[in-house]
Amino acid sequence: MNQPDLLSYDLPTIEKMLAEALRHAREGDLLFLAGSPLASCQIIERWYIGDRPHGSAELGRAVQALLWWLIERIRPHGERHWLALPWRQYNVLAGFYAEGLRIADLAEAMGVVEQTIYPIRNQAIQSLAKLLIEELQHPSPSIPNHAIIALYPQLTAAEQTLARMLAFIQQPLAQRWLERWLELNAIAEPTFQQLAEHGLLKPNGLALVEKLRPFLHNQISAAERRRWHQQLAELLQHNEPLPAIQHWLHAQAYDQAASLIIAEHQTIVDNLQGRALGEMLAQIQAHDIQQAQLWFRLKLVSGDVAMTMNDVQTALGEYQAALAANEPLLKAEAYYKRGKAFRSQSTMEAQAHFNYSLAIVERAAPNDPLRYRVCLEQAWMWFQDQRDFEQAQASLEQAAALIDPLDRGAWAELANARGMFYAHRGEHAEAINQHQAAWLAANEVNHSLLMTHIAHNLGYDYLDLGHYAQALDYFEQSLNLANRTGNRRMQGLCQKSIGACCFWMQELVLAVEHYLAAYQIFAAMHNHNWQANTCYDLAEAYAELGQTQLMRHYYAEAIQLAQASGLDRLLNELHSLAENYPGLYPPSIELNERQQQIFDYLKQHPSITNRDYRELTQISPKQAARDLNDLVERNVLVRSGDGRSTSYQLPQSKQNLL
Repeated sequence: MNQPDLLSYDLPTIEKMLAEALRHAREGDLLFLAGSPLASCQIIERWYIGDRPHGSAELGRAVQALLWWLIERIRPHGERHWLALPWRQYNVLAGFYAEGLRIADLAEAMGVVEQTIYPIRNQAIQSLAKLLIEELQHPSPSIPNHAIIALYPQLTAAEQTLARMLAFIQQPLAQRWLERWLELNAIAEPTFQQLAEHGLLKPNGLALVEKLRPFLHNQISAAERRRWHQQLAELLQHNEPLPAIQHWLHAQAYDQAASLIIAEHQTIVDNLQGRALGEMLAQIQAHDIQQAQLWFRLKLVSGDVAMTMNDVQTALGEYQAALAANEPLLKAEAYYKRGKAFRSQSTMEAQAHFNYSLAIVERAAPNDPLRYRVCLEQAWMWFQDQRDFEQAQASLEQAAALIDPLDRGAWAELANARGMFYAHRGEHAEAINQHQAAWLAANEVNHSLLMTHIAHNLGYDYLDLGHYAQALDYFEQSLNLANRTGNRRMQGLCQKSIGACCFWMQELVLAVEHYLAAYQIFAAMHNHNWQANTCYDLAEAYAELGQTQLMRHYYAEAIQLAQASGLDRLLNELHSLAENYPGLYPPSIELNERQQQIFDYLKQHPSITNRDYRELTQISPKQAARDLNDLVERNVLVRSGDGRSTSYQLPQSKQNLL
């Protein structure tokens, strides 16, 4: 019989059921209690350890414990009083059933005649029945498992410690770490077997029965909890940095947490855990950190994590906080990173930050590598963002003058930048020469991250030349390196580039397969910039395949992401894409039902006025103006004339697409 069946009984029947159960509980008849309907109600599981009782005796004891618990629920607060009226119901039930007193003894203790005891008992059992029904309907979440409460004091010290340790673990812990952690706390392997024999472990023998956790977790002292967090942080930090950081935070060891974040943040982000890392960073406040400079380094990392999420404004704020650092090189790096963040918004602002960063480094540490890093970043900005090749050439020469010829890693970075400089100028042969030189230098120092980027850049050099087999070979080399190092961002970029190569080879189905793999990675990273660009690729590929619905879906998503992220260049490319594939226009951006009617009208007329639109939709002049202005702002329509002569047309490039 299950809980709904028990609730289907009326109150008098449940009262009778409880009276019989109490009588047999007084006599110790566990077999009868195990067969009682009470034994099958849902809340009874709180009174035994496992998921199911091991026999009738255990189940009978659970029912007996349930009865005693119900009796305790009607006990008044304070010290027990035999003569006070509020205590009568409790005294009768507890005294007669749980303590085994006779009716005559109860009457004497309570100062009443024996005949008075029976109606009090009936009223008390009715109170128990109401409590039971309430508990069945609305189980109390805070009630611990009563069997473990009774068993825990009987366990050995080692068994108690192991039980607490297993309750302490909130997330599954690999067996090798669990074994090393047990060694640190002098817990021998046989203790597991002993807990299993008590029924405290799940069938796999390594995890605690879940319903025992609340009670055991409360047995852990604050000092023990802090010590265990520190132990697990030290065990995990070299292999599983994110859980280790969380343990350092729980131990309130904020300097250790900050140091580990600074050391491992790139690996964590590459493993698609950037959002979780951001949440941990938010838990650390300036007053938590003992070393002031550590706090400013942490702000730089916070900015880097925000940039991976394409959250430029947050990144700028974090880098701004790092500008307060007293250490010159920290301040210079904050200016450098803030300049990089400004690249997408304002070249002038970015250049001002780069110049100030250089000025600080030149005064404080002229030989610091940050100088050439700033110059290289300036070069990338000039040829990639502004297509100012003269300025870019000057920055590359400045960087070359600062690099130690024996520093092959730095030289590889310079050659890679030079390669991209020539690629943007369309000088593909020289781009390949520079990238090949960069590849050799990066291999020489085994710089895996740089090798991944250089191989990818070589792939694009050959793709621009139409040498698809060679391009594909380098993209796959880059992807293999990214897979080996767990660099998720580069995995996404390589999948996107392989898709582009397949697209130009007219292997469209394979192109879509790789584009979708890239899309999933960028979406998981919350990198809206690359996600939007991949949506463009998918829209184009599906357009070539003639799959209009999917084409429109990804085009609409690309427009939405590009607008939200301020990607003006991509928006222009998307409008050009619509010119090449008429099925993409009218635009797939979200329009209201009224605005959609405009395109039907424009199929028959060269333009539409506010009045025309009102007659179509029966709306007010103000609402019509709002709708039309919205389409103008989104580059869907263009406005001509003024005043009453104002009309709206499709852009010239779109007029033949309807």
